[in-house]
Amino acid sequence: MSENKVWYIYDNLISSPLTRDILHIKAHNFDEFKPYVEETIKSFTDSVYWLDMWTLDIANDRVEDGQDLFIGYDREGALAHLWFEKNYLYNVFVNPRRPDGYSKEFVTKCMQATNHRKIRLYCDEWNIKAQKLFEKVGFLKI
Repeated sequence: MSENKVWYIYDNLISSPLTRDILHIKAHNFDEFKPYVEETIKSFTDSVYWLDMWTLDIANDRVEDGQDLFIGYDREGALAHLWFEKNYLYNVFVNPRRPDGYSKEFVTKCMQATNHRKIRLYCDEWNIKAQKLFEKVGFLKI
């Protein structure tokens, strides 16, 4: 069965450095931040049942291929993550224990830390919660 996708685009007009509570993980610093990657994987699997969750090895392969991983954290540990493959944003997760407004803030800060002018993504049609988040951030359906 083929799932319908809802595609979005975002004009990323603001550039801003990351705050200290968000890590930008690339090939050159993957080993240094490996414990955070393991923690965000655990945070996800403790919160969501999803058979296609990426592993530490897959994360390493992705960053070696030039993709970017962003991880947000607080005093309790990993709080969120998202991936960029060039200007394509995907695999966004924010832990349910997040404070109000954190999801929008996290996604926005990560986008502003990239040099991508136009950012695109899709949500599965059934994932209304994700669609609402991306529309709050400012993404437009295409």
